[in-house]
This record gives sequence, structure tokens and C-alpha cells, in this order.
Amino acid sequence: MIYEKGVKTSVLGLNRSGEGVSTLDTNIFQSVYNIEKVNPWRDSKLFLNPRTFLTFLKDVTSMGVAGRMGYKQIAANVARKMKYEGVIKNHEVVHVNYLNWSNCMMVRAASKDQKIIVSFLGSDLLCKYGSKRYKVQKEAIEKADVITVHHNLMRQVLLSKFGRKINHKVVEVLFGVPPNRVHKLDNCNMEKNVPNKLDNINEKSIVQVGYNAYKDQNHIDVVKSISKSKVGRDKIHIVIPLTYGRESLSYIESIKCELKKSKFEYTLIHGYMTDREVAALHKAVDVFIIARNTDALNNALTEHLHSGSRVIAGQWLPYNVLQREGADISTISSIGQVGECLNEELKNLSKGNYLPESSYMVNTIDQWEKIYKQT
Repeated sequence: MIYEKGVKTSVLGLNRSGEGVSTLDTNIFQSVYNIEKVNPWRDSKLFLNPRTFLTFLKDVTSMGVAGRMGYKQIAANVARKMKYEGVIKNHEVVHVNYLNWSNCMMVRAASKDQKIIVSFLGSDLLCKYGSKRYKVQKEAIEKADVITVHHNLMRQVLLSKFGRKINHKVVEVLFGVPPNRVHKLDNCNMEKNVPNKLDNINEKSIVQVGYNAYKDQNHIDVVKSISKSKVGRDKIHIVIPLTYGRESLSYIESIKCELKKSKFEYTLIHGYMTDREVAALHKAVDVFIIARNTDALNNALTEHLHSGSRVIAGQWLPYNVLQREGADISTISSIGQVGECLNEELKNLSKGNYLPESSYMVNTIDQWEKIYKQT
């Protein structure tokens, strides 16, 4: 966001759906709008508007009722679009981050007189969501004036999915680690800020596997690889954050079973963590292992690099953009190599690590200013 005197800056959706907005957000932005959980029956009065009803009929015709997109979901999306229109109509620029169903409705709500920027953040582009998500993303892309991605690999995936005719709209730019986050990372104390999260660490090295509970983090295969390696049970304490992305409780139980079988000491983090607690954890971790199926450039990775953690990552992940600028990331060609690589990395803990200057917001903000201001 660009904050200038006389410029109306509002934000929609810093909260999770149905939850309140923090006082911190309201102190930063001129206007902060809450996203409400949309109930098409409670909000049925919206459909008394002929335009709303016609939009609903159009979406039923184009999206159909097959699979997960039933009448109720379509109605909810239309109702959400109408609510967004009232919020964003008085703004010159509409910037939508992460193109899921709900946010694509925000692009629909924007008028052609407004400048529309859409930003793909990673999984919204790299994961498969089916033809219905593809249709609304394509509609948003065609309507947008600017499309941002993190790096060239994302650009090429975008063009392969939606056609090269949109190439002139695409800009490669990072958001970057913001200054307030850097301050937290540099000033957090593990003992004070992550109470009761890690037990009996003593002098062991802390190894973090993944950063959420989604199956594509491949936690179980990573733990199996470590178990088969020469890494001593007395050398490491495995930490797995499971604070979001819980698709299956049985999968969480499977992670527990594999960890118990491995005989390594471990901590599974289930509860909500504050920003300060997350920063403290990243600062405390010695080795961060990221072997998920797809990724763009997740915040956990950049924060671990800034904090000096050694990093092991799948070579199929697009981190060479960081490696070219000096980040020390050990790559593996298969998850089975994690254990052997970890054994070597434990010998290099004193090296620390480095996050390239281009990954900090103080060095990306000028690019964003150009995007916002260019006509």
C-alpha cells in the first residue's frame, strides 16, 4: 500500500471470514472493512435487486451445479460480490491478493473505471482446483490492468495456463519482509515468547519440518528419511507447526505415529501463535526443511533465512531466485535424501544464512509505488 497525505487508503479482508478486525489494522488504514460470512438466505433481500438475480442466473448457467459448486455456493458468491461493490466503489485502485473464489468476486465487483491489480501468491496459481476456479480466475485476469507474480517461473506457469496474450500485464515483484517484521525477528526471545511450545530441548538442534498441516508438506516422508539416516536421536528436536491447514485429523495422527516410531524428541504445535511467537520460533530454529510439492516464496522461508537458519529444500521448488543472490539453500532431488542432507547441515550450523536485500520490503516498495501510480 502507498500511504500519502490526502490519499484514501482502505483495506478489505485482513480478518478471517466472520471474525473481527484488529485495532492495529484500524490504526494503520483509513478504513478497514470486515469480511462477513455470507449467508445467501439471510441476505436474500439482495436478490430483490434485478441485477443481482440476473447475475445469479448467469452464474448458475455458466458454473452449473456439478461437483462442489451448488446453488447455495453460487448464491453466496453473488451476495458477496454485491457487498463488495458498496465497499470499493469510491476507490481509484482495487488490489486483490490471492485469487480464490471469494477474492475473484471482489474483482467482479470492481468497475472498469477503476484500476485493478491482481496478485498471485503461490498455491492459487500452482495448485489444481478444477475448471470452475479456472473460469473465475480467467475472468479476473482478463479484467485486471496489472497481474503480479513473485518470479519468472510463476510468470511462465501463468502464461501456460491462461495464454501469452496477457504477458504485457504481468509484473514480477515481491512483497518483501516488512520492517516491523524484521524488528520482531531481530528482537524476539525464544524463552519469553514461545512458552510451553517446546519442551526438553536442552542442547539439541531444533529442526523444523514444514510450516503448516497441509499434506503436501510431506511431513511423514521427511520424518521417515530422517529416521533412516545417521542423525543421532540425541542430536535434534523435531518441531512441526500444525496451526492451520488441518485437512484431516487422521493425517495429524499419522504424523504423531511416525514421530513416535522414529524415537526422536518432537513438538507438534497445534494452538494459535501470535506474530511474535512465530518470529521467535523462526529465530530459534537451526535447520528448516521445506519439501512440499509446490511453492512460490513462502514467508516462513524468507524469515528463516533472515534469522540464520540452515535450509534444506526440494530442488523442484523455485528458490534459485534467492540462491543466485547469496542465500545458502541445500537442495535435494527427492524426499528420501532429506536425512542424509540434514546430517551434513548439522555440521554447518555456525555458517548461519543470508536473505538477499531484494527480499526486504524497503527495497521492493518503489516497484509497488510504480505499479499503483502508472496509468
